[in-house]
Amino acid sequence: MPPLDFDALTGAAVLQAFGVAGGVLFKRDGEPPLEIPGIFDRYQIEAMGEDGAPFSLKRTQLGVREADLPPGFTLRIGARVQILGKTFDVRDVQPDGLGWVVMPLGFIGDAGP
Repeated sequence: MPPLDFDALTGAAVLQAFGVAGGVLFKRDGEPPLEIPGIFDRYQIEAMGEDGAPFSLKRTQLGVREADLPPGFTLRIGARVQILGKTFDVRDVQPDGLGWVVMPLGFIGDAGP
């Protein structure tokens, strides 16, 4: 019996359920744009300031499977991504050790043509 490819079984289902429709477009200087599937997420962090007043921060991140990256493609801090008509820059590249990479994003603006 061949070994079980757990990533192929779960990764495809996760992307189908939560993936960005149409994929994520990566743009890097001097390279052609690359579209790959990904999961776009926004969440809110609530905390208290030094004066005890509550505040909240919104965070945006993108998750991609390493298996979906073409050979030789390296995710880089500063890369631009277009998601759902908006442009973001990659603030960090954080592999999770289980085949996924999470990238915190910074909002730049509406995507151009």
